[in-house]
Amino acid sequence: MDLSVDADVSEIPRVTDAVDRFGEDAGLAAGTCHKLSIILDELLSNAISYGLGGNGDHQIDIHIERDGERLVLHVSDDGIPFNPFASEKPDTSLSVDERPIGGLGLLLVTELTESQTYERVEDRNLVTLIMHSGNG
Repeated sequence: MDLSVDADVSEIPRVTDAVDRFGEDAGLAAGTCHKLSIILDELLSNAISYGLGGNGDHQIDIHIERDGERLVLHVSDDGIPFNPFASEKPDTSLSVDERPIGGLGLLLVTELTESQTYERVEDRNLVTLIMHSGNG
């Protein structure tokens, strides 16, 4: 699946629809498609809100491919350099009142995927995620 979307949260439902179509074509379990949608929602929301400052004049490119029992996801944008996986993980042993705001979405992304990498390539952020393509 290859998709380019405007850097606007209103595009997220279009991404979800594209993931559902990709999942049907690739024979993925509904749970796997749901996980993909959660992951992309989180990554796109972060890129739009923080890396691109909510400026819809930018494009975010999404590529998903099935490689046997693995799914490989690439999400790329031209926002400010930011490695989402370099941030300190939230301490989930603390109560909600004690814990600083933020970080739970990316923690979920890392828990739903087998590996996560970030690179800055030709003035673009490139996040690559690998996850199991089996039953969700």
